[in-house]
Amino acid sequence: MKKLLAAIVCTGCMTLAGCNSGEVKISELSGTDKAMYQGKPFTGKSVTEDGKTGYFLWENGEPAGIVINHDNGQKALERMEKTNTDKFYDEDGKEISESQFSEKYPEKAFAIFALISEMPESMLQGMMEKMGNGIGEEE
Repeated sequence: MKKLLAAIVCTGCMTLAGCNSGEVKISELSGTDKAMYQGKPFTGKSVTEDGKTGYFLWENGEPAGIVINHDNGQKALERMEKTNTDKFYDEDGKEISESQFSEKYPEKAFAIFALISEMPESMLQGMMEKMGNGIGEEE
């Protein structure tokens, strides 16, 4: 699960870019190599249309992280690119191990796809080109 999450975040998010800062909807971003907003590399948070499922974090158009939320709004999982770290949380916001998370919340692994599905088509195409056959491969 960790490898898949890392592959999706690293390669998928690298397709977007932006230098503006703030919070926008994922669907407002564009680009194929970096996350762009209003023609500039984006820095900030891009959220789902419902504002609840989760969000991507960007720094100058490069992926910085991804957060998936539980249905109650608490963080479920967090992936930070700079530190290459994953954190997992229960519905009360308490940090738990990856194995505990996988056992208790197996459906949350698929929430990543909900975030990605909100990306504009050009971004998805760029992401797929960058991902190649690397999903799930061991390092």
